[in-house]
Amino acid sequence: SAGVNTGDRIVFKFDAKELVFTVGSTYSDVPEGENVAVLHREGTVVLAVYNGSFTEIHGIESGATFSVSTAPAE
Repeated sequence: SAGVNTGDRIVFKFDAKELVFTVGSTYSDVPEGENVAVLHREGTVVLAVYNGSFTEIHGIESGATFSVSTAPAE
């Protein structure tokens, strides 16, 4: 899990845009309309908006370059 667990909050930075995601094992691990980073067994991560369109909401296309960091505590 690369030190990341379900419920953790992480920041994905795409150029100048920073988005905070909650790590989940399914899309429904977050409230509707919230960002979720779904971890798959094979080591991939899917960035999504639960019951929404990630691309339409954030304007970020598949294959975009990004960096990752932990989110500050709330």
